[in-house]
Amino acid sequence: MCTAKFQYKCRLCGEIFNNGITSEENASVILVALIVNTKMPERFIGIQPSLIELHSNCKKGYGVADLVGYIIESAPAERNVTDGEKT
Repeated sequence: MCTAKFQYKCRLCGEIFNNGITSEENASVILVALIVNTKMPERFIGIQPSLIELHSNCKKGYGVADLVGYIIESAPAERNVTDGEKT
C-alpha cells in the first residue's frame, strides 16, 4: 500500500518538510479540497492539512510554511525467502 506525505516549504529558511500522512487515494481529494477551499468530505476524520503551517523547527526562528504538494512512498516489498537462500 502506498502512502502520501504532504510537503511544506518554509518561507523563512526554505526548508521542505513533511507534515501529515494519508493514503495515495485520499491525498489528491484532500489537496483539491484545500486548493478550491471546499469542505472536506465527511469520510476524512482527524486533523486535516492546511495551506499554511507553523514551522517551529526553523533555523532562523519561527517560520510560516506553504503546502507545496505531496509525495508518494510505497511500502517495502515483501520478500519470500526459502530455506537455503542467502539474504
